[in-house]
Amino acid sequence: MKRLYLIALCSVIIVGLLLSSGCTKRAREEARKERRGDIKARITELKKHAITKTMELDEATLNKVIEVTDGYDERKIALFKQRRENLEALRTALKSEKATDLEVKALIDALDKSDEDLFMLRQEEQKELSTFLTTQQLGRYLLFDEKFRREVRRHIESKKDSRRNKWKWDGRAGK
Repeated sequence: MKRLYLIALCSVIIVGLLLSSGCTKRAREEARKERRGDIKARITELKKHAITKTMELDEATLNKVIEVTDGYDERKIALFKQRRENLEALRTALKSEKATDLEVKALIDALDKSDEDLFMLRQEEQKELSTFLTTQQLGRYLLFDEKFRREVRRHIESKKDSRRNKWKWDGRAGK
């Protein structure tokens, strides 16, 4: 009887832990999405401030630039993600050494297609920006955007590295 009671108690505890971990995963995912939205909003505000400082645009033009670039940024992110997936698929296929030349060629073509799509999207964005920015302003914006993206990427990577180093296990537990 004691054994049966112990097994039932352990089963209830395990089921409870499994159910709570599922809720925790959902809560973490929702929190991650919320943080991502907050980060995006902070980056947009920082971008607005930096554009204003760098390019000396009026408020209406600044808002147009942000509106246009935000719309294109979502599509660029999707294309970058697709490109990363294509690269990973190519890497996996080549590592497996089982991929045929035809499969590798298809993966290379998909990679080229994502590069072309990204190039076309950038040209489309520049064309739309040129409808309300002068050539000089567009040139300054392109230089600004490259530098801004590089700085944001560098900042994000430094945060990732600091978290990795902070939580890195050194193998000396309890010492």
